[in-house]
Amino acid sequence: MLRGVFGEGIDYARVRIHPRNWWFVFPGNRPMAPNGHAYFPGDTHVPDFAAPGVPLWRKASFVHEGTHLYQWYGLKQWVWVRGPFQRNYDYRLEPGKPFTTYGLEQMGMIAQHYFTLANGGRIPLPYTLADYAPLLPLA
Repeated sequence: MLRGVFGEGIDYARVRIHPRNWWFVFPGNRPMAPNGHAYFPGDTHVPDFAAPGVPLWRKASFVHEGTHLYQWYGLKQWVWVRGPFQRNYDYRLEPGKPFTTYGLEQMGMIAQHYFTLANGGRIPLPYTLADYAPLLPLA
């Protein structure tokens, strides 16, 4: 799933998916990928996110976290350092603006929305799959 969006921008052999919180100070069921691994606590974890029967919204959430893996491996960004300061999930697609110039969470939402549209889903914004074509996939 992630290769179809991020190509070889992630070191897939090094990534581990953990069925728990990243750190005890982050309670609740909030997925995150701050350090080159992804953490899906509680009922957010699925043994195989690509399996048939996994809802599209859950797969898209996995792609969102995959963005942070791309930021870590492909862009060499320290997500756990920048993350607390770049919490803006809202975005507006701007013609000519490269994917990598959006904020950490904006990139996550762009990838999540792209994946949703590419797989026949709907998003809460007026964009079409063609609007995302200049940005994704990176493959």
